[in-house]
Amino acid sequence: MGALLPALLILGAGEALLTALGLGSQPHRLDRGFDDRAAYLVPDPEVVGGWRTQMFDGAAPERTVAPRDGRRRVVLFGGSNTESFPHALLEATLNERATPGSRGWEVLNLGRNGYGSERVAILFEQAMALEPDVVVIYSGHNEFVEAGFRAELAEGLAPALRSAIEVASRLRTFNALCAALRPEGGARELRPKPEAWNWEYKRFEDLPYDATLERFERYRENLERMVRSASKRGIDVVLCTVISNALAPPFATTADAHLPDADRVDLERHLDDALERVPERFRILYSNAASDRLHVNDWQVPARLAGDARVPTLRRWPAPVRAGRALLPAPERWSPRAWRVLAAQEAFFARELAAAERSALAGVQTACKAALALQSDHPLANFRFGLTAWLLGDDAGAVEYLDRAARYDRAPRKGNGVSNAIVRAVAPNAQGAVRLFDVAALYAQRAPDGVIGYELMKDECHLHERAYEVLMYDFADFLASALPANGDGE
Repeated sequence: MGALLPALLILGAGEALLTALGLGSQPHRLDRGFDDRAAYLVPDPEVVGGWRTQMFDGAAPERTVAPRDGRRRVVLFGGSNTESFPHALLEATLNERATPGSRGWEVLNLGRNGYGSERVAILFEQAMALEPDVVVIYSGHNEFVEAGFRAELAEGLAPALRSAIEVASRLRTFNALCAALRPEGGARELRPKPEAWNWEYKRFEDLPYDATLERFERYRENLERMVRSASKRGIDVVLCTVISNALAPPFATTADAHLPDADRVDLERHLDDALERVPERFRILYSNAASDRLHVNDWQVPARLAGDARVPTLRRWPAPVRAGRALLPAPERWSPRAWRVLAAQEAFFARELAAAERSALAGVQTACKAALALQSDHPLANFRFGLTAWLLGDDAGAVEYLDRAARYDRAPRKGNGVSNAIVRAVAPNAQGAVRLFDVAALYAQRAPDGVIGYELMKDECHLHERAYEVLMYDFADFLASALPANGDGE
């Protein structure tokens, strides 16, 4: 202890000095892709005053940003949904509706596949160099994509080493030393892209719900961080809730660890019993197996159709969406799995049940109730109960339990009641010009029966391409009305 005391005193003195100087507060990060000193944007060497991204690492074309030309500059941030926004359509629509003599609009899209709020926040801060007038944040689907990537990185280090570095990173002395040793200057290429990993359905299956909510608190903090950054610069902020597919099953659904072993066995038995009782034509909707989930590439697979193949009838949405066949790719591009899901959805919404099917579904409901009695927040039990409630004519119950299924998913891959509630809370309580565009509420109101399904969505969170076009008109309506004269000198 005698030899350790002088070292502790020196360390304490060093910490006090660095605190007084404001140094060493930036933690040393082990996670590539989450380091805010990595350059997501760099000056364009070919255009004076221009910029280019270096986010994509060959996975998609990089984007170039020309110097400002006097138009009102809107920058879009988010994950793959935002990346898929046809921003040129949004820009053209805004300019068509602009008041004669106004500045006009320029729309830049910095959405990136796989980015959740933490990496969006890093990019966001660097993108302030683009001098936006308006920033739009459409995020909330990818929080556990980022959490999964962090977990993957952690597995690459010995646990003792990682723990030691995480403890040391709380010390300003350690962080200041790492910063001093890190090469500075010049354009730093972004570290290896964080999307180079495979989503694992089982990674979060034992995650307690408290840990899920903690992750969403990080989401709240990242939104608030971005809002503060923009507001102190006088930039208008639009925070968006996100659209999600109510018929897509939850991802992380296993029983909580605190449940006694006997109850866990009974819970799984009830869930298996429920699935077995589901009439065959609906069963793919009830399944949470990876092989039964729709993916974005299920709408890009050329298929050979039999001459007598009957295309499923899809619900008609009201204007301006008018969803249905018009928003989907041609049937020749649907995968066999997409055909099966759409056929099941057609039967699901038709609700034309034979007596034997109605009796079987009553058994499904009983089994789900038994599972929920053991664990009321079990995502899959809520999901299967919600689907069954719909088929048996309980519309309100269906919406409630499908919402609960999404809300209680331990590692959701779509926005839900938790993430959207955070957006709705942050926007009105923020400093500066912050506006809420409640996209989720808008589309839930438009959806037939209040249930968003595969007429609009490719999978759990991505829209069909033509649906993105409709959404851009909604964005144009909102921006033009929420910011009618801001910055135009009118």
